[in-house]
Amino acid sequence: MRIIPKHYLRWLLYKSDNIAYRSVINRLSLRIHSSSTMRKYIKKIFHPSSGKDIIFMEYFSENYFFKKRLPLLSSQDKEPHLIFLGSTDFFSDPVIDVRLQLLEITKRRIHVHLRKPALGLVNVPYIHIFEGFDSFSTFQGELSTFMTQFDACLVLYNIYPGVLPYRFHNTLPSRFLFALTSGIPIVMPKDIFTACEELISHYDIGFAYRTDDELSKYLYDECFMSKFRENAFNCSPKFTYENNWERLNYFLNNLSSGKDC
Repeated sequence: MRIIPKHYLRWLLYKSDNIAYRSVINRLSLRIHSSSTMRKYIKKIFHPSSGKDIIFMEYFSENYFFKKRLPLLSSQDKEPHLIFLGSTDFFSDPVIDVRLQLLEITKRRIHVHLRKPALGLVNVPYIHIFEGFDSFSTFQGELSTFMTQFDACLVLYNIYPGVLPYRFHNTLPSRFLFALTSGIPIVMPKDIFTACEELISHYDIGFAYRTDDELSKYLYDECFMSKFRENAFNCSPKFTYENNWERLNYFLNNLSSGKDC
């Protein structure tokens, strides 16, 4: 019996999905993309011949945003403090198992704060574990307010440039979107989260790093970080759903009335 390689099966599944999606995508009157990279990807892969396209990223209501600013933890010990919002049930999926990456970061005297259970990282120097926030407290802005005491939010998955699924290039993960509610800088590895990188570069609210040493260098540079901190705070109102609803409503009304979007 001939055995079909797994990579070929994945390729067949990818091609069959694209054929199915192309049929649906071409019948849509309006396609709403979360980023410009997503729009480019859709046009490149599916070549839609009809319908309109707009870019409208996901936003949280202003209820989720910070209610006050807490003192920076780094002002006490003069060492950077990062918060990581990703899942910490590391054994459930290799993609979310970032323990090795976090440990490498802590070797640079950078504190990393993450929620329970943080399996495999309990009682590790420079690792701090906090209780998670439930949906209600998050909606009330308690999570985003808690985040204001950190120098930056770290966006990280166990993936590397050149070997990652397209979704990491094109989408804005929830851990990134939650970071926007706090008005603090955002940091991430370079050349992985293309859509996220474009957004933080456009608003100058964070940076992408090539190595852990580069991450450490920038986090310890107060002048370098201060501009991101100020911009992240000032730009935070731009990321509320309430401040962006009118734009989406405009497109939807024009579409329903037959006008050009």
